[in-house]
Order: sequence, then structure tokens, then C-alpha cells
Amino acid sequence: MQNYLIKLYHGYNKWKNIFSNFLDEIGKTLKWQKIILGLNYLKWEYFYSLTCDRETYSPFESKFYTSFNDFQIIKDDKWVFDYVWEKAVLWEITLENSWFFPFKIDTSDNTDFIFNIFRTFENFDVTSDKIGIFLEFTPIKEESIWFYLKSRFRFFLFRIMLWLQFFKYILNFKTQKDWKLVGRNYFQEKLNKELFETKIYIVAQSKDKNEAISRIKSIFNNFLVLNNYPLNQFNLKIQNHISSINNISQGKSPVRKYILSSLEITSFFHFPSNPKWETSLLKVTAKKLTLPIWVPTIDYKVENNWEITPQNIDSNMNVIWISDYRSIRVPVWIYDEDRLRHTYVIGKTGVWKSKFIANLFINDIHSGKWLGIIDPHWDLFEEALASIPESRKNDVIIFDPTDEKFPFCFNPLDVQEWESKQILAKWFIDIFKKFFGANWNPKLEHVLRMVFLALLDKKDSTLFDVIRALTDKDFRYTMIESISDDVVRNFWTNEFASWSQQFNTEAIMPILNKVGQILSVDIIKNIFASKENKLDFRKMMDEGKIFLVKLPKWKLQEEIMGFLGAMIITKIFQASMSRQSEAKDKRKPFFLYVDEFQNFATDTFSEILAEARKYWLWLIVAHQFIKQIPTKISESLFGNVWTLVSFRISSEDALYIKQQFDPFLDAYDLANLSQREFYAKMIVAGQVKDPFSLKTPFLPDSPLDKKYIEELYSISRSKYSRSLEEAKKITQTEQKDVIEKIESFVEPII
Repeated sequence: MQNYLIKLYHGYNKWKNIFSNFLDEIGKTLKWQKIILGLNYLKWEYFYSLTCDRETYSPFESKFYTSFNDFQIIKDDKWVFDYVWEKAVLWEITLENSWFFPFKIDTSDNTDFIFNIFRTFENFDVTSDKIGIFLEFTPIKEESIWFYLKSRFRFFLFRIMLWLQFFKYILNFKTQKDWKLVGRNYFQEKLNKELFETKIYIVAQSKDKNEAISRIKSIFNNFLVLNNYPLNQFNLKIQNHISSINNISQGKSPVRKYILSSLEITSFFHFPSNPKWETSLLKVTAKKLTLPIWVPTIDYKVENNWEITPQNIDSNMNVIWISDYRSIRVPVWIYDEDRLRHTYVIGKTGVWKSKFIANLFINDIHSGKWLGIIDPHWDLFEEALASIPESRKNDVIIFDPTDEKFPFCFNPLDVQEWESKQILAKWFIDIFKKFFGANWNPKLEHVLRMVFLALLDKKDSTLFDVIRALTDKDFRYTMIESISDDVVRNFWTNEFASWSQQFNTEAIMPILNKVGQILSVDIIKNIFASKENKLDFRKMMDEGKIFLVKLPKWKLQEEIMGFLGAMIITKIFQASMSRQSEAKDKRKPFFLYVDEFQNFATDTFSEILAEARKYWLWLIVAHQFIKQIPTKISESLFGNVWTLVSFRISSEDALYIKQQFDPFLDAYDLANLSQREFYAKMIVAGQVKDPFSLKTPFLPDSPLDKKYIEELYSISRSKYSRSLEEAKKITQTEQKDVIEKIESFVEPII
């Protein structure tokens, strides 16, 4: 038999009759099939359990979820019946008289038997006590009731016993005159309900057996309120045999059977009416939503640890999720065309967002897709490297500033003929605006616009030339010669030279400080020093490359990390926009993954979200909470993203995000998901689907083959990097004057 845990939904507020009706449905469906329900205590936690065989589980589950829609049943191989038998005892709860004599049936919703059990649990030892109250029952076929009576009591003897029992009580007690009518009505009412062969027993484990017996007696005291003296009452009976304890998990306990109705069982075993107030009770922390129709699924294999492994994956399948609704646990995939509208992932740290993203891009890599990954940590970057197949090792481009001996050659001011200088200048300004923050002002924007428009016109410009343009009069003379825009030329020829010292302080010094801060870091200086840009972003997107960007916060300053990432995203978007000259059927999709994207999200990001899909740049962005990004970008996200993935988020974010999931979820559900669990709202074949519950597939950390990783680095270095010696030679010759100014804090020369 298999053990399961039953999780109660925190918002459940129904009453005892629901449980009684559920038992009636079980009685009509499952005849002579054994079921064990348990209420357990372990380490200050209370949980309900279910034990049955596999044939019984399926029909039981169907009836259970009909009555308790938002509850959850999960497999358990550990907690139920896991007792140290040397310290455990088993006592059965019996009836003093035969089962056809009534005990008190409590159907009132004003009292709650289970509530009193919980209060008893509160007095137990959190370190040593484990308790289980078990209800073992088997539904009886109606046509077998009389056979049961004849075989055990013989019906004639039963009638005599009934008279003798009542006659006995009449002699000893003054009972109501209509006792005969009451007895007959009770028995008739009982036979009209679904009946069950029922065993009730308690298993307890504590520091020693005497303590365990004490725990059982404490629990049994709650049953005394159901005594109907003198007709019937509950008693305790010890089962000393070790064999009886060992057999209970298989439904073979030697405990005495009683025939009880669904109503009688509900008097002492049911679900609490308001589980949300029971902080120690195992509950469903977040509602489960069913898989909508037409969502594509795939074959799978169930592993020994109950994990689901997809099978027979086609290159066109993006297998990213496991549906997580009751017994429906199948791999789910998404069409490439539906990813065109971008994917937005939000969730707290430690909820497996990174594993979700890794699972998706690993699938993309192995199916031959073209993609880029920008990782502000290192884990996604390493997962990607470890998953590169031998057949694609020449497609890999590695941008790793921490690879200090081989600096990447990246010059963002190197303009290709397909790039718009006006748009690039605007986007560069947006980057600086983000990093100036509250110190940003119109004067800074004006100066930077003129600087970038001038330098983008000048061949072989680098970021070092930003400092030259603001401090070197001779450089400005040569720069002016290449300026094609009259307004920009007039600024540098006339306006700039006439500015006062105050303007220099407000607009020029902050720029020098900010750019100087970036270029003063050796590993960054060596990247930006070269006039040559070895990476053509347009070719990268069109020739099926895998672009891996590692920007670890622990190694780079956060501001510099954000600056690099924003520059790279800007160049990728500019390259994608140049595709407008190509026919749509010739454009190849490029998937750009950006983890912790708030670090790189400038105002330009809103444009990217709105426009990128036209040029087949498909974004997958992730972060932790909404306040990390400006309102303008968050509004653009929810206006342009069609696949929304929400892991566990803060209560504040849940109030906002729930609007995207109305009316299916509330903020409590979104804020209380377990690790690996998430909700998704997506489109399937262009059609919007209701949100549903999913789980990130188990993805063990990929083993790193250091030799193979070094080979990937070597291939990338040979194409896109230069040696440290070459980089230093450039900085010490071509950029020497700027480096000296940065180091000596030279005031701007006008």
C-alpha cells in the first residue's frame, strides 16, 4: 500500500456535512476496498495522511477532489508509519457494546472534535513525540449487510440481543418511554447511510513506552464527549504484539471492526472548518490550477524519486515545465512562435528561477537555436558552458571580463553602416541617465548627446575619447572636422567654448568622474581601449552563435557590471533593428536571456520590449521584485509580455501581479508558492490560455569538464579577444594621455 499526505487548503471554510457526504460518495464507489486515513503529529506539525493501494487511489482521488477541490494529495515515503517500534505502542479504540447501539453523533458546526485534538497535540514533546490517530475503513456493499448480520450474530439472535440489552437498561436506569422507538429509528437511520467496516486505533511514540501510553490517553479523553451512557461508550484496549504494529501500514491490524455510518465517523474524524488558523497544520500554501486544454505536452518517464523526465524531445519542442495539478504531472512545452511575445519571470531568490531559465536555454542550445545569455552572477553562465555540445563549440562567444589575461575586444562606439547614430546616441544617454540616478539633469543630457553624436561621426572613436572631447582642445579640433551634423558642429565650435566655470562644474565634471570611474578599472580599461570591435553583433545574430556574457557582481563593481550589460543589450537591439531590411521569412530568431535584468534596464528597455519581436529578438527576462525597475518599464513589461511566469513573490508584489491572474488566484497564493512551483500565463498557438500551476523540472548541476571549458574559452579568445600584453600595449600608447588625466584628476580644459 502507498502512503500519501493530505494538504488542506488554507481558505477551506466548509462544515462537517461535507466530510460526511464525501464518505457517502466513497461508500457508493469503493466496495470492499480498504482505506486508512490518519491524523498525525510530528515535531509540532499536524498532518492528515492517506494509505491505500494503487487500484483504490484513482477512484478515491476523483471523489476526494470533487469534495475538496483545492486540497492536495502528495506521495509520501517517509513520515506515515515511520515509527521506532521499541518506543511505540498501539492502542485500539473500541465500543463497550455492539455497534448497533448508538454513541453520541455530533453534527453541530458549533463544536469541532478535531479542534480539541489539535489543542491536545500542543502539549506534546516537539523532539520525541510522534502520534498517529488512524481510521481504517472499508465500504460495505448494501446487499451484504444482512449477510454480515446473519454470519456474525444470526439475525434472530441479533433481535433477541437488542431486546435483552434494552430490557437490561430499563431495569437499571430510568430511560425515556419511547426508548424502543428511538432505538428503531437510530438503527433504520444508520442503515439508510453508507456503512463501513471501521477500525480506530492510535499509535504513539515518545521517550519511552510509558510516555507513549500517556499521550494516547490524553488523546482518548477527547472521545469521552461522544459517550452515550448507558447505551454505548468508547474504551481503550492495548495491542501489545509487535506484529500488530508492523502490520498496520499494510492494513492488516488485528484491531476489532465495527460497522459505522458516514455520519458516525464524521463525529470523530473530519477536516477542521478553518485550517488557516492552525499554524502547525500541513496546508496547501498556494492553490493549484489545472492544465488548460490544448497546452502541448510530451511523453515522459517517472523516475524512482517521482521526478518526471521528458522523453522523445523534438528540436521544435521547448520543454520547460512540469504541470503540477493533482495527478496531472506531465512535461509541458511551448511553441517558438508563442515565445515571440517575450517571457517575463519574477520570483524571490532561492525559488529555482535560475533552474527554470537554465532548463529553457539548455533545450535551446541542444536544438540548435541562436541565443545570448547575460548573467550577473556565474551559475547560469556555467550551466550554459557545461551544456554546449561538441557540435556547437565553434558557435560559442564568451564575454567574460574576469578572464583578465585575454580581454574581450569591445568598442561600443564602433559604428557599423547599418547602425543609426542618432538612435545609438539616445540609447547611450539612457545608459548614463540610469547610472547618474538622482544627479541627472538636462545639462548632462545635452552635453552627452553632443559628445556621442560627435564621436559616432569620428572613425575609431572609443569611450576614452569622451574624456578627450571634454578636456583636450586639440582633440576637439580634429573631432569637429568629421562632424556631419550642423547643430553638433556649432555646439563644439561656438557654444562649448563659451560656457562658464559653473556650467563646467554642473555638466562636465560629473561626466568625467563617471567615465573615469569606469575606465580606471584595469579589466574594463583593457576591454574598451581597443579601437577595433572584433564582435559584429549583426553577424552574431544571423550566423547562429551562442553569446555568453558573465558579469559577476562579486568581481565587478555593481555600477560597472550594469554599464557593461546595458551597452551589450543596446548593441544587440541595434543589430536586431537592422534586420528590417530583410524579408520576414529570412529573419532567424535570436533568444536573449537576461537574469536580474533590472541591473541593465534603461529607458531603452521599454522600446526593446515593444519593438524587438518585429525583428525576431525574443526576450526572456527575470528578476526578484517589481520595485527594482522603474514604473515606465514595468508598465511596458505587462503591456508587451505574453508569457508571464510567477514564482513565490513578496506580498506587496503579489497584490500587483494578481491582476494578471484574476480571477483565478489571490495575492496569498502568489506569495506562498513552494520552491520550484510557479504559475504561468501564456499563449498557445496565438490563443491566450488561463493560468495554470507548474513546477520546474529537477535539473542537477551540470558537471564542469574543466578541460572542455578551457577549450571553449580558447576558441572564443582566438576570435574575439586579445592577449593582456597586447591590451596593455594599447592602453600605454594610444590611451596613455587619458589614463594619466584620470589618475591625476585633471580639471577640464576649455
